[in-house]
Amino acid sequence: MSTVKMPPSRMLSQADQLSAYVDDIASALRAEIKTVSAQWQQLGKIGGQREDHAAALLAKLSGHLADLERLAHNAQEQINKMNDNPFCD
Repeated sequence: MSTVKMPPSRMLSQADQLSAYVDDIASALRAEIKTVSAQWQQLGKIGGQREDHAAALLAKLSGHLADLERLAHNAQEQINKMNDNPFCD
């Protein structure tokens, strides 16, 4: 999501896009969690459930969480700018 100047009314009419972005990231995160959980279970079957393995698997979630953080930060920044200058002067 870019920080393009637009009136709040236009941004509000496009708010469903924000929801779609969140849904896309959340879907990718859920898929990664499912994969990581399956890998963890497989490690358990071979006696490999160690803390370092768990940490490595959890690290795979970081990219998705960073995407959510970036999206939230950018959206909040845009909202703050609109509140400061709602008429885009």
